[in-house]
Amino acid sequence: MVIRVRFPGISIGNSWPDIVNILGNHKPRLYHHIVQWKFPKEGQLKCNTDGARKKYPGESAYGLCFRDKHGDLIYAQAKGIGIAINIEAEARAIQTALSISAKKGFQNLVIEMDSLSLMKMILKTWRVPWEIAEILEYIIREVQQQQVTIKHIYREGNQIADYLANLAIDQTEIQDYENFVELPKIVNRIINMDKA
Repeated sequence: MVIRVRFPGISIGNSWPDIVNILGNHKPRLYHHIVQWKFPKEGQLKCNTDGARKKYPGESAYGLCFRDKHGDLIYAQAKGIGIAINIEAEARAIQTALSISAKKGFQNLVIEMDSLSLMKMILKTWRVPWEIAEILEYIIREVQQQQVTIKHIYREGNQIADYLANLAIDQTEIQDYENFVELPKIVNRIINMDKA
């Protein structure tokens, strides 16, 4: 019974030797998916967010990057937040992105994050840990008020936010980037590769 549930596409006999033979010759289908940053649609802005930490729990930071439909930088920020767990750093990145979006009057915002667990908490399908309950209340309220779209992206498509967060772990001041030339050179390269 378990085999039929686990391998629904395989016709399995009832005898043990038949089952062993069929499973021994089974070749599962492999799927590949190219992971890269994607441009936002016309009229949208995209903000990639990420959190980082050195140890558990340890010095943590967040990074975020707003880009337009051409992939050009609108604004980026990174900041060390002291001792925190990783999910808190991830949540603080989104909280900050939503605050910046409200202050700057951004419309049609798409926030991408590589934390699937945090996305499920925001969408209310997973339980929220008490350590970030207050932050999540703010995020959920602002996502609804600003009509923000929340999406998951694999780590490979979130490289700028990841790099900025890791760069800021030892920084206590906010690192603001208003234009392309202010960014670290490696971030410039990532942006150019994303746009290629």
